[in-house]
Amino acid sequence: MNPGLPAEVYRNGWIAPFIQGESPTETEITDVTLDIYERTGRIVVDAVNFDNVVKEENDNVICIDIGAALKLESFVDEDKSQATRDFWIEMKRQYNKYYDERKIICPALTKKLKALLVLQDKRPDIRNVAILKQDMHIVETLALVYDGKNIFFRDQLKEILPIKLDFVRRIFF
Repeated sequence: MNPGLPAEVYRNGWIAPFIQGESPTETEITDVTLDIYERTGRIVVDAVNFDNVVKEENDNVICIDIGAALKLESFVDEDKSQATRDFWIEMKRQYNKYYDERKIICPALTKKLKALLVLQDKRPDIRNVAILKQDMHIVETLALVYDGKNIFFRDQLKEILPIKLDFVRRIFF
């Protein structure tokens, strides 16, 4: 998860090095969260908890709590048990409440996490998410999809995202 800072497996858990630092900005947390997704396919679903990420003296930003760095496409696999599906449904409800609480403190990060969750659900093969750093309109649109807003109608798609139509087509069609 953190290149150069390996965690070691120990019994039923893992041991990671202690990392000292200060609280990063919302932008720095967002950047490291998107980087982790691009490298691993995992979403740090609780990145909105600023205590989970540290900025070292050398300005390196590190996720220090990877317990909720989830690779969710495995949950849609038909071979998985109903218990696994039920687990994610329950977790999603809890995180939705958490995101609602945190959206005032870190609105961009909350929306980008929701956008990643939509991508992971609809198109887990897409790993290059640089567009989420550049285009808040796409982020906001995907966040609305996560929130259950039915904004994607084929006839209206060009009006919603005229410039990034190819990107959205790759996700949903």
